[in-house]
Amino acid sequence: DTPKIAIAPNGTATAVWRQSDGSTINVLSNRFILGTGWNTSTPAIDTENQEAFTPEVAVDTQGNALAVWRQSKNGQIHIFSSRYNSNTSLWETPEPIESGNASNAGFPQIAFDLNGNAIAVWAQLDSGETFDNVWANRFLKSSGWQTPEKIEREDAGSAGFPQTGLDRDGNAVAVWIQDDGITINVHANHFR
Repeated sequence: DTPKIAIAPNGTATAVWRQSDGSTINVLSNRFILGTGWNTSTPAIDTENQEAFTPEVAVDTQGNALAVWRQSKNGQIHIFSSRYNSNTSLWETPEPIESGNASNAGFPQIAFDLNGNAIAVWAQLDSGETFDNVWANRFLKSSGWQTPEKIEREDAGSAGFPQTGLDRDGNAVAVWIQDDGITINVHANHFR
């Protein structure tokens, strides 16, 4: 369930979704190549033995993909990511991209710029905090995932359902909803 798809400018598409293997629910993937069609294999791209949730995918101009999803590991819920390398036609080993001390992390979203760099956003409740905050992490084509950063700092209420987009030069905007105890408002932050 929850299928997501992203298409590169050359028509190559990458789809991700959740599917049970009989013992747990994994994130699976398939690729569509223009002129060839869908691949016959649908590999699981997550490696944990726990149920995976809310996969999202983005594709760069070269057909490389980044998938993000929510999954438990060692009793904590992390945001994991895996990169599909179009040169090797393989998904790389997944890694957590959030701060690692999350007691709850969810609603991941991801987007690429034209240079192959990306940004992911998600909501996260850290230990010792009362409300969910919005976090982001930047993926650089040259060096991979960077250090996650809290981009929402109002502790008046929980924030959730973040969305993000990047322009051609890598400038990003993130938006999310936030409950201040009276109303639910839309908030935003930008990265340059």
